[in-house]
Amino acid sequence: MKTKQQNFRGKADTEWSLQVRAGGKCEKCGATEHLHAHHVINKSLSSFLRYELKNGICLCFKCHFWWHHEAPTVTSDWFIKKFGQERFDWLNSQRHEPAHTNTRFYEENYIRLKELDGN
Repeated sequence: MKTKQQNFRGKADTEWSLQVRAGGKCEKCGATEHLHAHHVINKSLSSFLRYELKNGICLCFKCHFWWHHEAPTVTSDWFIKKFGQERFDWLNSQRHEPAHTNTRFYEENYIRLKELDGN
């Protein structure tokens, strides 16, 4: 049985993914099928950015594979060209911010993200 914290983490993860994929197409190639919500700054590297929508991009399976298997400088250059240096710099400046990942953290993020889709 899942704990309350695990339950809210799963719900928050799902809501974040839905929000990131809400545009309905891959940010790189425009595909509309097999879409993934990708964390620009990996969630294992920054709990603070885990539910930040600026840290998410929608990629199809093929482009998501490309992101994880291409040289980081290539993916960073693509991201900057597509979304701008300011967003890239902001994400990198926030990556080391602390986050207290307790039940309240996950619950508040779930509620915040759920409110964005009006439900």
